[in-house]
Amino acid sequence: MQTLILVCDMQAIHAKSMHHLLKEALDGVQLQAPNIPFVVVDLGCSCGINTINVVDLIIKHIIKRYEALGLDPPEFSAFFSDLPSNDFNTLFQLLPPLANYGVSMEECLAANNHRSYFAAGVPGSFYRRLFPARFIDVFHSAFSLHWLSQVINSR
Repeated sequence: MQTLILVCDMQAIHAKSMHHLLKEALDGVQLQAPNIPFVVVDLGCSCGINTINVVDLIIKHIIKRYEALGLDPPEFSAFFSDLPSNDFNTLFQLLPPLANYGVSMEECLAANNHRSYFAAGVPGSFYRRLFPARFIDVFHSAFSLHWLSQVINSR
């Protein structure tokens, strides 16, 4: 158990050191009309808090971009994807409760103990298509390359 905690802590430290790069990449994401939900996917999510923290960061940064344009942010969905053997139950138990329906986005963001997005798990391998075309706005993946089970020929 101690080793697992140490690995999660090391991943969190590394993820934090990359936040500026992630935000820079997010600044290049095309924003849709506020009436169209914004969809984020974490590929290879595993079952720890680090994936939730990254998704929170992505969504909060995108919300700030909408607000900077004077627009109301859209609704957000986050899909956590990993192999079917992943412990999605543990992951979902770590999710903060969904903010009450009808609460403003500002209230949602101010309440650190609530999330401002709908969450779902998508079991499957990212060697195959997991989502419909033009459905996802942002894909994120970290710490999954060392788990690759196949070599993909890029030719």
